Amino acid sequence: GAQHGTRKLVYSCALIVVAFCVLATGDFRVSSNALLEGSVRRQIAAPYDGFVASAAYRAGQTVKKGEVLATLDDKELMLEAQRWLSQQDQYAKQAQDAQAQSDLPQIQIVMAQVEQAKAQRQLSESQLERTKIVAPFDGLLTLGDLSQSLGGAIKKGQVLFELAPLDGYRVVLDVDEADIAWLKVGQRGNLVVTAIPDEKFPFEVKLITPVAKVKDGLNYFRVEGTLLASE
Repeated sequence: GAQHGTRKLVYSCALIVVAFCVLATGDFRVSSNALLEGSVRRQIAAPYDGFVASAAYRAGQTVKKGEVLATLDDKELMLEAQRWLSQQDQYAKQAQDAQAQSDLPQIQIVMAQVEQAKAQRQLSESQLERTKIVAPFDGLLTLGDLSQSLGGAIKKGQVLFELAPLDGYRVVLDVDEADIAWLKVGQRGNLVVTAIPDEKFPFEVKLITPVAKVKDGLNYFRVEGTLLASE
C-alpha cells in the first residue's frame, strides 16, 4: 500500500545491492614485484689459464657483435708459437739432410717430428687468436667487470661475462601464494617500471613455475611472461 515508505526504500536499496553483488562483473588485478631479464643469457668463459691484459667493457654496457670485451696476456703464447716454429724449421732441415743421404728410417722419424712441431705451433696460434674475448652477438652485458682484475690470474672455464640480447627479454614475477590461483597461462598484464611510472608495457603469461620459493618469510611463485607490442 501507500504506507511504510521508509521500509520499502530500505528493502529496495538492499535488493539493488544484492543484485549488484550477484550480477556485476569487473577486473580483478593481481600485483607483484617484477624484473626484466634476458630471454637468452650467453656465458663467456676463459678459454685457458692466463692473466687479464686489458678490459674494455663491463656489466651494464651494450656491445656489438665482434667487439673485443677484454684481452688476455699473450706473451708466453707468442714465445711458445715462435719456439715451435723454430723447432719445425729445424726438423725440416734434418729431413732434407736425411733425404740427401737416402736414410729412409731417419726420414720417417724426422717427418713425424715435423708434423708434431707443426701441430703444437698451430695449437699455440689458435690459443693466440682466443686471447681476445669478443662479443658473440649484439647485446647487453649483465655480468662481468675485469677492469678491477688487470694482471690477475683466471682459470680455464671461469665465467668472465654474461651477455643478453637487446631484443629478447622476459618479465619475471614473484607472485604471492595467495594470488597464484588467479593466474593462468595466456593471461595478459601490464609492466610498470620505476624509471617510467606513467608508461605501461603489456605482457602475456607464458610459464607458471609450480615450485614456491621462500622470500622474507613468505612463499612466492615464479611466473614468466613475454613483452608484447605496445597497444
